[in-house]
Amino acid sequence: MSLHRSLIFNALPQTIVDGWTDVLSLAANARVKLSTYANAIDTNVAAYLVGNSETSPTTITEGEVIIPIVFHLVLDSPELVSPSGGGTINFDVSAILEDVNNSFSSANIKFCPVINDPSLVSLDIPGVNIIDASTLTQTRDNNGKSITESYIENGIAATPYRLESDGTVSYNSGITLESLYTNHSWDSSKVINVFLINSFSGTESSGNTTSMSANPYIYDMLTSTKFFNITIPFWALGNPWESVEYPGYGYKYLDTRVATDFVTKVYDKIYIAAETSIINYYGIGGNKSKPLIKSLGHLFGLASINTFHNTLITTDSNYTLNSCNTSCVYTDLFSQDYCGDCCSDTTTNKIHIPYAGDIGDHSCDDDIEFKYNPMSDYVVEDTVYAFTLHQILSMRANIGLVYVDDVDPNQMTSGVLGQLATSAAQVLCEDEVEGAPEYEACDNVRETVSRQVVSNANIYTRLRTFQSKSSKEYFKIITIIKNITNKFI
Repeated sequence: MSLHRSLIFNALPQTIVDGWTDVLSLAANARVKLSTYANAIDTNVAAYLVGNSETSPTTITEGEVIIPIVFHLVLDSPELVSPSGGGTINFDVSAILEDVNNSFSSANIKFCPVINDPSLVSLDIPGVNIIDASTLTQTRDNNGKSITESYIENGIAATPYRLESDGTVSYNSGITLESLYTNHSWDSSKVINVFLINSFSGTESSGNTTSMSANPYIYDMLTSTKFFNITIPFWALGNPWESVEYPGYGYKYLDTRVATDFVTKVYDKIYIAAETSIINYYGIGGNKSKPLIKSLGHLFGLASINTFHNTLITTDSNYTLNSCNTSCVYTDLFSQDYCGDCCSDTTTNKIHIPYAGDIGDHSCDDDIEFKYNPMSDYVVEDTVYAFTLHQILSMRANIGLVYVDDVDPNQMTSGVLGQLATSAAQVLCEDEVEGAPEYEACDNVRETVSRQVVSNANIYTRLRTFQSKSSKEYFKIITIIKNITNKFI
């Protein structure tokens, strides 16, 4: 049975941590040829490495890319982002983006908050749009029965339906993402929309979903897909408010508020419960926006380090032993149960829910460097996650995706990332904060990654341009790689 057969569009299993897999099922159902996409990215990267624009044209550029971003705070009460009291909004976009941009700086990609809404009205806080969800409801159909869903009571449904362990599909309570996006998204070609919610329905009990995101090629190919967005719960950001002295990101689930049972359960899991849960794992400690960083990586075309056939967790007792397959998920979705991220300089991990047990038991080849990669599900406290060189070049290649214009075949049209990179949206780009930590550990990781990429022949096995190169030509390319590394890292 292949990974594809375990995916049902609009129906995620509760064991899934990263809801990005729903995008793969959408592509499979729509017959989007992801292998064509993977080959296009590889060809573009290979052409860039050759360095000859006449013989090997490439759309990869090296300059800084500024991406506008807005955080939509979906609030049933402002107290979640006003823990200091007095009605002051403590939510700190700058602190979040500092941590995010530290990881993306190696790719020369920077996210900056927009200063205006779509009507060009100035935002009170750059990059922050508050959505009053105190009366947010949606009428949905459940097997012919009309049900009114309330955001206060059930939050957001990651997908309209839930895939059970026995393969059946059941109704998933909550406001659907489609409804939220239809009514509140801003133009995806001009700004990245990040929706922050109380929680996904089910996660306050036994669900594990931390994020929902998208893929640029799938978005570009399917005109019916109108949204290039990210949705994550506040708790998945980590780093909550502790005090005036330790404000974190400026949000906190409070037990003193007039809270519904739904929000109270989230509070209990973060601040009270002794049990280990997905909310407890991401919601406290040194998590610094890991699910958000990973979701942004998805928007730039990167796959999870390990994407797997979910039902094997309950049907195959040896699943952890068999799940180190590094086949590319974009080319082998229909042939493999387990797939890697299509970047041959990353290390992978076995199937594993991150909070459940010793991380050392779930590495492949006794290598736990995957913990430090943005595209894993693991949190390393107070660290800066480092992309590998292949991941960096892949993201830059995704920015450069172009397509033949529908009206004029002689013209090329930029994909959504190219449009975002040239967006006219006004942003507030802060320079590096004076006195910010140096993150020496991150620099060491990047240097290590660079050395490994340069010395690792595997990075070329998937770049078709180099398959026929002689040894002399191959080592010439190695020298070019060293020079390129200095431009991005």
